[in-house]
Amino acid sequence: MKTNLLLAVIFVAATGFNIPNAFAQHKEENKVVVKAQKAEANRVENLNIEQYRPETDIEVPRPEKPREEACTLGFDNNTGFTVDIYIDGNYEITMPPWEFERMVYLYSDYSVIYCLTAGQTLEWKTTGNCDAYHHYKLEL
Repeated sequence: MKTNLLLAVIFVAATGFNIPNAFAQHKEENKVVVKAQKAEANRVENLNIEQYRPETDIEVPRPEKPREEACTLGFDNNTGFTVDIYIDGNYEITMPPWEFERMVYLYSDYSVIYCLTAGQTLEWKTTGNCDAYHHYKLEL
């Protein structure tokens, strides 16, 4: 009996008192290379974008309780261009040229990643979801 109790104490101490995470399964990593395409010139409206990057300051109130993230996405901008990244049509981040290992934390599932250079000459588009850890590598 003492041996079982001792083993239980050692197990709890070894897992850092975080038993739920001791049994958590890590998501599979999925590296995705996305190649650039020429963006349609003189396009009046981009149908891939629902909410553009804000051009004015809009303060968003802090949520009442912390949100739990659904998944993490990684991005590598392996180009010499500044790239705006949209997730499901909504602006998420801007990446400078040659920036690597940029992480985006999502609080709900997603289906489409769309990227557009600042000058709107090149674009990338691919699909994904929170079933695995996706790391997107933008290339020309």
